[in-house]
Amino acid sequence: MQHETISPARFEAMERSITAMSDQVGRVASYMERLVLVEERNSTLAISFREQREETNRQLESINNVFTKAMDKLSLDQKEDRDKHEKLSTNVTRIMAVLGVVSSIVMVIVPIFIVNLVNRL
Repeated sequence: MQHETISPARFEAMERSITAMSDQVGRVASYMERLVLVEERNSTLAISFREQREETNRQLESINNVFTKAMDKLSLDQKEDRDKHEKLSTNVTRIMAVLGVVSSIVMVIVPIFIVNLVNRL
């Protein structure tokens, strides 16, 4: 078996190539580490955003429930106020009718009373 000798120039070129490939592998490894860090950060952010979105949705649902209850109560209060207004309006109409009858009676009786009072004098 014969050993082949490598010229010093070729040996140096191989060393440079190996060094360059080693540097390249180091840069790729560093790049991959950065990718992993970015992916972990993105994953954490995605989880955080999801949690924030869920919390916001819960708060919106709570606000919606409170608003719906308030609107229901307001509608009920408006109905009660409308019913009270109708009753008061009916009572006012009755009172006005009674006062109309009383004023008519007074308009008839007062002149008669005055005439009787004057005749007695």
